[in-house]
Amino acid sequence: MPGSERIYGHNIPHHALEQCLEAHKAAIPRALEINIPFSKQPDDIFPSNRVSSILELREQTGTQLSFHVPFKVNITEKIPRFRKLNAKYLLSCIEVGAELGARTVTVHLGTFYWFPVEQQTRKKALDRFVQHIDPILDACERRGLDLALENVVRLPKWSEYYHLGDSPQDFAEIFKRIDSPRLGFCLDTGHANIGGHVGDFIQALGGHLTNMHIHDNLGDDDNHLMVGEGSIDWPDVTGRLKALGYNGPFISECRHRDPEECFARLERYFYNASPVNS
Repeated sequence: MPGSERIYGHNIPHHALEQCLEAHKAAIPRALEINIPFSKQPDDIFPSNRVSSILELREQTGTQLSFHVPFKVNITEKIPRFRKLNAKYLLSCIEVGAELGARTVTVHLGTFYWFPVEQQTRKKALDRFVQHIDPILDACERRGLDLALENVVRLPKWSEYYHLGDSPQDFAEIFKRIDSPRLGFCLDTGHANIGGHVGDFIQALGGHLTNMHIHDNLGDDDNHLMVGEGSIDWPDVTGRLKALGYNGPFISECRHRDPEECFARLERYFYNASPVNS
């Protein structure tokens, strides 16, 4: 938003990157988060000639870039062979993201089968994450970008499998056990609002916040509504962020709506918000 200190951006498919960067030539520098499809390898999507042209455009606009890794990537996979393949894909995203000058790669923690006891299998999945994340963070350190862990929707009880990262407690455990300046948290407001409260995530994890996905819902479906059209308490959210001094990026994931509308609505909430200390 013109005159705002906050960094706003939106989520795009990889094939739209050049078009969006061209559009940004006439706008203030913002952020673009690139969705990477699981069906293709990142270095096939971004061959060297395409990387060169994107870097030239990015230099003209000053736009911040980041990667959004496919949901299917699961580095807590129990079967070693599959876990290694997932880790290899994530490492490739980090390498290509660094070539493009991306500041962040956002990833989900993964899934696990809860049988026979969810508390025990969740702990084992978290243990696998902690045990196998070091090479990923080493690559981030070497290439100069951050890994942002995104919270996900809480699945109904007795689902076939559960998500890691569906509560603040999973992330608190990870950040307690892993001390890395390259590891951060991506708050997805819509995901946090389903079966929980956005403020709880900010209170527990605000100090690790490095990226945000912005959208709304009524607490029962991840339908990516426009800011203010669901049940999220935006005055509380923006007040907490104001107290933290977090100024972005804020990535719009409001489906089928103009990102500028999302930015304008969020900016109004910030303008009227009083800082809320956690």
